[in-house]
Amino acid sequence: MHYADIIAALTKAGYSQTGVAEKLGVSQPTVSGVIRGDDTSYDVATFIAAVTDIPMNRMWPDGRYSKPDNVGRKPRWEQQQSGAASAA
Repeated sequence: MHYADIIAALTKAGYSQTGVAEKLGVSQPTVSGVIRGDDTSYDVATFIAAVTDIPMNRMWPDGRYSKPDNVGRKPRWEQQQSGAASAA
């Protein structure tokens, strides 16, 4: 998938790259790098996939996020949400 399509899907979902970065506690260049395929971050990729409802293997079909060390791993942002919900 072309990076411009991912950015458009994020915008449609109500997020900017800066908004994603702030939500996840990473830099905007990190988010941009993941979107463009120049960098990898499982947490950023899973968040983008969740908010856009586009599977990661469609956005990044090279399989970078389906490696064995990522399979079944819960992203940090999802763990934080679960912890906040159980604390309430």
